Amino acid sequence: LSDICHFHENFFEPEICKYASGGDFLPEDVGHCFVSFGDRLASLYVEYCVNKEDSMQILVADMAENFFGKLQLRYQLSEPLQSFLIKPVQRITKYQLLLKELRDCCDKSSAGELSEGLDVMISVPKKANEAIHLRMLQGLPDDLPMSCLGDVVLQDQFTVWEPKQLIKKSRERRVFLFDICLVLAKECPVNPGESKMKYQFKSRFLLADLNITEHIEGDQCKFALWAGRVPPVSDYRLVLKASNLEVKQTWVRAIREAMRERMFSVQSLHQDAASTKISADPVSALDAYYIRENYQVRVHYPIPLYFLLAISHTRMMGKVYKCINSERMPVDSQVQNWLK
Repeated sequence: LSDICHFHENFFEPEICKYASGGDFLPEDVGHCFVSFGDRLASLYVEYCVNKEDSMQILVADMAENFFGKLQLRYQLSEPLQSFLIKPVQRITKYQLLLKELRDCCDKSSAGELSEGLDVMISVPKKANEAIHLRMLQGLPDDLPMSCLGDVVLQDQFTVWEPKQLIKKSRERRVFLFDICLVLAKECPVNPGESKMKYQFKSRFLLADLNITEHIEGDQCKFALWAGRVPPVSDYRLVLKASNLEVKQTWVRAIREAMRERMFSVQSLHQDAASTKISADPVSALDAYYIRENYQVRVHYPIPLYFLLAISHTRMMGKVYKCINSERMPVDSQVQNWLK
């Protein structure tokens, strides 16, 4: 709360007031303020929303409820403290409504930045919801740290038919779409005394390995994911059923976009001839993880098997060799000579 108050008092409020004072700052340009501070607004309010549940649990505990109840009486507060904790969350909605009203009162030709500012504020609750669900994810394998997953693009509940199961039984899964992979998790029952739901990691699928089939005969809400260059038989597809057609279309678009982003990101790495090692920044860490996952070589397999990816293996050789030289990915000497 102190960080939110400091930000509004010292940065956001003074900037917004400029657009009410006339001069070079017009009211219809106030959307620029929300766009400029968009990252900071999202950071503050997402963190607050994620931690709000913990705060509420403390307030309703037996001893704490008595303590805070006395504080309410002492300071003659008209409402309990819980009602004050919800106000920062309500402010997000108020910003959305105000920006909508301003946009509706302006000409379309001058409402561009208002629309952009509105999009920023609409995205904040979405990011908060994704962060809350991500916090519930547990049991990630050691070779898949949270820091390598990247941002949560989407998360939702799906009915899933996983490949290679002897009994084709549908299962409910919480699906997370990250920058580099798709993660499936199972909702765990809440133990007595616990208020938070948890998701147990079940499986992962690297986006660079996947292709997508948008239409499944018999159900417009289903789509399928599969690995390789040729669509497999139904037994080897991961089939997902969304709650409705709109959710399915949103996910299909997002998965395809994420696939393209990974492809372009990894392809661009070979162009960086000046660097011989992968840096420590998050993007390079993601690409290092991608390369390690897809290019771990086992001598008893033919080499070409590991290059059946959505991108051309010839465009990856430079970066793979850099990974080898940087001692991040030990590879058999025979394979190392082949890569040269």
